[in-house]
Amino acid sequence: MQQTEYTVQTHEKKLKQQERRYFRAIITMAILYAIQFIILPLLLDAYFPGSSNEATAIFWASSCIVMIIGFWFVNQRLMSWFIADAIYLGLILLYSAEGAYGIGLRGITLDNMHTYFDRISVIFGALICLVEILIVQLSLKGIYCAANHLRHKPLK
Repeated sequence: MQQTEYTVQTHEKKLKQQERRYFRAIITMAILYAIQFIILPLLLDAYFPGSSNEATAIFWASSCIVMIIGFWFVNQRLMSWFIADAIYLGLILLYSAEGAYGIGLRGITLDNMHTYFDRISVIFGALICLVEILIVQLSLKGIYCAANHLRHKPLK
């Protein structure tokens, strides 16, 4: 009887920890979304909307910085991040700042005279953003596992 009670309490504790990990990952991705699609387009309006090299660098830099902070200080488990990534994708599909980072822009961009915003193209652009985020997350997981392995490897 006591063993069963201990097992149930342990299981409930693990579920609460898992819920907290998911919640923290979702909050981190919501913060990343707010930075990338609300705050930065307001502060750096010279680069938005559009798909300039500067906007691409801003996207990558903000993604890397927030993901490094989130990965090391919030949660290292990829499953939590994958669920948060789905929510991040949904947020981009809901609002992507009308062409920020080139999301939803179609046409020739050589002279910026023939581009136009197409809501259908947002899906493709959002998926590209998601792939870029996944690349950052998988790279961080690889670095984390390698560092963890080296830390626990005995010196000869």
